[in-house]
Amino acid sequence: MVGLYFGTLIGNSVLTEIVFNRPGLGKLILGALNARDYTLLQGLMIVFAACAIIVNLLTDLAYGWVDPRVKYK
Repeated sequence: MVGLYFGTLIGNSVLTEIVFNRPGLGKLILGALNARDYTLLQGLMIVFAACAIIVNLLTDLAYGWVDPRVKYK
């Protein structure tokens, strides 16, 4: 079920980092945006996009493994 809400979890973790003043990738993204460090920002977006793609791929493969009816569609 986590695979379906992975994007929401990332967005909420960024919000949590900001509210509770915790260091993390969300604060790094905001710091790069404020400093106009576009290369760091692009790199972080690639990391987040790659994580989302991998989690969605694993979720789709798990659905095929759990329910054989969706395996060959």
